[in-house]
Amino acid sequence: MHKELNKSNYSVQLNIDYAQFEKDSFDEKKMLNIFIKEFSEKNKSIISDNFYGIIRSTMKCSSCCRIKYSFKTFNFLIFKLKNVKDFIQKDLYKTNKYVINIYDAFNCDKKKEFLNGENMNYCNCCKALRPAIYQEIIYSLPRVLIIILDRGRNDQDFNEEFIFPKDLDLSIENYVIQKYCNTKFYLQSVITYLRENKSGGHYITYCRNGPYEKFLCYNDDVISIATIKEAMSSNISGNIYKRRTPYILVYHHMN
Repeated sequence: MHKELNKSNYSVQLNIDYAQFEKDSFDEKKMLNIFIKEFSEKNKSIISDNFYGIIRSTMKCSSCCRIKYSFKTFNFLIFKLKNVKDFIQKDLYKTNKYVINIYDAFNCDKKKEFLNGENMNYCNCCKALRPAIYQEIIYSLPRVLIIILDRGRNDQDFNEEFIFPKDLDLSIENYVIQKYCNTKFYLQSVITYLRENKSGGHYITYCRNGPYEKFLCYNDDVISIATIKEAMSSNISGNIYKRRTPYILVYHHMN
């Protein structure tokens, strides 16, 4: 859709001095301005205006401690729930029942990675390969935030309950760097996977009916009214082969 709607003139050539670009990689503000200029010149559509956010990457040299900055866009976030479960494993309840919420997923996603051995980074200051600490974190969010919940192959790696709010507030903690961007959202739509038996199931979509608290439930050729509680419910029953689990969450920025 973005490709079809894009009004950008792809013949535009940006005059980027890549030698200077490498030098400026230690300056966060300059790198951000270069990135935004390049992206905005090449992407001009309702999709890029509303569905694209920015992720900031940092690479910190373990020897000289200099930090290199880089930026990239995203139009959806994928959370591997098995990784989230492992991330919070030390904080389990005594019953060992996992109850994970979406904020746990955001915390897990911003963890730091130590690069060593074959993955060492070339440091422009040290002029050599050095171990480094790499981290990606959300810099700014789009107006429409799409979250994909990856439960693993055949939905087997993650069977625990997952909680997500109808009002998502990412201004708390350090989920987003740019605090004055869109950080508060309301739940617009939920796509769930209804497992009917051991061999498979099908997808159901819940979509907010305008500004109201009611949702429309699209189940194949049947459309019905649903409450927000029904849209958010995991509906896990005693039979592990018959349950409804959230798969894609769509949040819209609060005006």
